[in-house]
Amino acid sequence: MKRLIAVCLVLSLFISLVSCGESMVITTTQSETGEVQTTAENTGIHDATGFSVGFSRRSITPDFSVPLAGYGAATSRMSTYVLDDICVTCVAISDGQNKALLITQDLVRSDKALTDNVRKQIANATKVPMENILIAATHTHSSVSPNGNVDSILLWQKIYYREIVQASKDAIADLDAAEAEIGRIQTTELAYERRYFDSTGKLILTSQDGSDIVRHESEGDQELQLIRFKRKNQKDVILTNFQAHPTRTGGQTSTKISSDYIGAFRDYVEKEENALCAFFLGAAGDMNTTSRLAGEVNHTDYKEYARRLADFAKDALNDMTPVNTGKIISENRICEAWVNHSTDSLADIATQIYRLYDQGQSAQAYELCGQNGIADPLAASMIITRAAAETSQPMELCGVAFGDLSFVTEGYEMFSDMQKDIKAQTPFPMTFVLSCSQSALGYIPTLKAFESGGYEVNMCMYVPGTAEMFRDASLDLLQDLHNAS
Repeated sequence: MKRLIAVCLVLSLFISLVSCGESMVITTTQSETGEVQTTAENTGIHDATGFSVGFSRRSITPDFSVPLAGYGAATSRMSTYVLDDICVTCVAISDGQNKALLITQDLVRSDKALTDNVRKQIANATKVPMENILIAATHTHSSVSPNGNVDSILLWQKIYYREIVQASKDAIADLDAAEAEIGRIQTTELAYERRYFDSTGKLILTSQDGSDIVRHESEGDQELQLIRFKRKNQKDVILTNFQAHPTRTGGQTSTKISSDYIGAFRDYVEKEENALCAFFLGAAGDMNTTSRLAGEVNHTDYKEYARRLADFAKDALNDMTPVNTGKIISENRICEAWVNHSTDSLADIATQIYRLYDQGQSAQAYELCGQNGIADPLAASMIITRAAAETSQPMELCGVAFGDLSFVTEGYEMFSDMQKDIKAQTPFPMTFVLSCSQSALGYIPTLKAFESGGYEVNMCMYVPGTAEMFRDASLDLLQDLHNAS
């Protein structure tokens, strides 16, 4: 009878503990006199009915030639071989009642139409609400151009849709009880603000000789952020957030497919930590992996670069801070980006310039540019695009938060000063800023950058102040998420 009563007490204790969302190790022993004793030890890890994390990665590498993305409209590249796989990486989060999916893909961008379509497919397949699905791109310039009516792209899209949906399902199936910890570290000699000035205060374009470069326009953001989910039964899951243009595996004439330094970095972290790793690109709009300023170190090989970044990650992972997890909260907003139509009067001239350039008459095209105050043929192409565009274009701003952790999408190539503002003012202990995600609005420089001009300004579709507007909207969204948590 005593044994029956003890078993009932154990069951009652177990049910009580599960309802509190914590996992306990329950030990039942029997003494020599037959008395049953029960002890419970708090493990600190949530039960599977509480907070849990899952992981999956699948290849989206085509085994046929496809157009490659990156380096603007002036390049037309078809892939000829695979240096390393491009992948989709999916991290599933569950609070016991709600689920979210954080997805990062080795593509140059996440266009809104493509992203909306795949989010709907994932939502239908997994029953995770669309607003809880975030999709970001690593911005590798050695990957498939994801949009277009070319047969090879349409064929690749079938692979893409199949694999990203399966990765989402696999990540949910992999859910395992977890606790979270965070860390951050300032890297050195890895991420450089890429807008330079000479001794007279003139902006030096990255395509020009840098012998007189004396300073960067801003300090940039060299911080590496990390979240480690320590799982109960499966390998830990490590999320990383870093910002530098992935252009290490070739330039405008390269025809290889590659995930660039990001894939190699993931591999190094996973091997070193015996864990699983997801990389989320931060504000890399004005951040490069190399510097043209004298005395600053450049790494010549993408794997060497990845190895150096992984060393910083290792140091940070040795000094992590436990944080709280909690109920998953999400919010999606549409922000309007107003198109800059101030150069519409130059549309006819710009069309002539780009036609000359496209026909191989570069000298004549650049001469016409100089006569009309247009920076180059790429700037001419953007003038044409702006003149044909609607008054505004939507950017979907999405946020997901749970406990002390938050993620916010930025659907454009964000400048590092805007990211630093968000990270400094967020109400959460850790916020991942996901650049090139959910939408693909291109470069949106800061007001300071607009004053100086340059490549990113010439290639921007939108009026000055748009970056600051998106920054403020992001902070408002994060504050709303925090208030609701």
